[in-house]
Amino acid sequence: MKGLLVAGLVVVVVIGTASMAVAQNVPWQTGSGNAPAAAGAAATGATASGAAAPATGTDATGLDPKIAKAVKPVEDQIAQAEKVMKLYNDEMAKPDDKRNVGTANGYKMSAARFYLAAALKAKNVGAQFSKAEDKQTILDQFEKPNREKAVQLFLELADAAHQKKDLNSAVSLYKQVLTIDPQNAAATAGLKQIDDEAKAAKAGGTGPKSSGASGTSKDFIPGTNIPSDFGQTGRPNTSVDYGKTNRPGGPKIP
Repeated sequence: MKGLLVAGLVVVVVIGTASMAVAQNVPWQTGSGNAPAAAGAAATGATASGAAAPATGTDATGLDPKIAKAVKPVEDQIAQAEKVMKLYNDEMAKPDDKRNVGTANGYKMSAARFYLAAALKAKNVGAQFSKAEDKQTILDQFEKPNREKAVQLFLELADAAHQKKDLNSAVSLYKQVLTIDPQNAAATAGLKQIDDEAKAAKAGGTGPKSSGASGTSKDFIPGTNIPSDFGQTGRPNTSVDYGKTNRPGGPKIP
């Protein structure tokens, strides 16, 4: 009986020792004992040693850093355009008796020019990249949307000039649109309508005559009616591309 008790105690001691050994060999019990911390670090994107996770290859905007750096001048032009558009919106928000439409149109013209400059810069920046996907990213995110904004603003100014019977300014602005977007249906239709009206007027009909010499065109000529406090922040150079931007009959873009 005594022998059985001794043998039982030996078995208990052996099992307990083995259990301790197994417990000590569990991964998070060995070494520094920080595996749970490592798991938590993995969840937060850091390594167990506290080092930052590898970069994803994009900046906060989701752009490749080299693209983000290259398009900085483009973003500067966009910022200028948006600043001027705010001035336009502020002017148009004034009561009718305090609103200066000529000033507002001057702001809109400047904004259109800045958007066009941004599109041109984006086109030039895109040409500097060798990868097709990089080029396309720049065109999709910076060239196309700003080109379309410029076209829309030029069209609005052209339509406004047309409504005021300022046909010289309207024709110039419609032509400006067509230098940017040769297939633009609205600009083409606007020019055709003006041509039809001019033919009717020449034939002695009731069509309107151009008021180009009446002084009303100053409200729509690029760069006019911009208050001195605007500071003439610098007219964008938009004569680089999009056809012959400064061709005869179209508004000059310095």
